[in-house]
Amino acid sequence: MEIEEVADILGLCHALRILGLPKHIFVTEEKIRDSKSGTYFRGLQPKNRRDVIFLSGQADSTTVPHEVWHALTGLGEATAYPIGKALQMKHRIFSKFPMLKQIRSKPVKYKEVKGSSEFPTAKKYGKRIRHFELVG
Repeated sequence: MEIEEVADILGLCHALRILGLPKHIFVTEEKIRDSKSGTYFRGLQPKNRRDVIFLSGQADSTTVPHEVWHALTGLGEATAYPIGKALQMKHRIFSKFPMLKQIRSKPVKYKEVKGSSEFPTAKKYGKRIRHFELVG
């Protein structure tokens, strides 16, 4: 998933924008796997950081609002799955009507950040992970 698509999805999510968008988004093309259970994740949201989400190579248009919902509310899967599905449908519908989408969408921009003292462990991933920061 490219950051432009992430920003496009978030631009249509008025409720998420009101609650607050994640300041940091990390994107990798790799699979994210839990070493203990072997479970693969499309995205992650660290519990101790409400302003960060991680998206894996398997992320889709439900993953973005799903992880942002976790970040903003701290609520579990029972609420995040329906939010992700509902906002995915909204994005699909508005994508079919570009003029309407342009009227209803608010631009959201992220810029790529090369280094960050705030996330020193991200350096060990090198070019396999990209770090984006919310602009404005």
